Amino acid sequence: MNTAHQELSAQSQPILRLGIKLMALSLDCAEKIVHFNLALGQAGLDTCALSVKELMAATTPGDAISKINHIASHASSKLMHCSNELCNDLSKNHENLRSLTEQHFGILHTALSDLTVTEESKRKAAGTTP
Repeated sequence: MNTAHQELSAQSQPILRLGIKLMALSLDCAEKIVHFNLALGQAGLDTCALSVKELMAATTPGDAISKINHIASHASSKLMHCSNELCNDLSKNHENLRSLTEQHFGILHTALSDLTVTEESKRKAAGTTP
């Protein structure tokens, strides 16, 4: 296999740049989802730990239930906020991916059209037709 550096043609450079942007946005989405899942897991562990602590410190069952309810409510609100942020970020990235995909297909269409014109010119110059 030849691994020598080869210069990219002028036509392939825009496609490569768009491909890199598409990959970067996709990785950004994946990273945000992973961070959200980690935060979700951590919040669950924190809620359990705080609930156990309140159970052990409570003087009455009603007191324990009240404090645990407050802990769960706070954790739920925090996670809803994080979920909303994740959805907003993913929506923005979706729009950016859609735009880049449209650009990518436009460049491909132009490149294929240029290729067709070039091939037809070569055939006419050679005096052959399909």
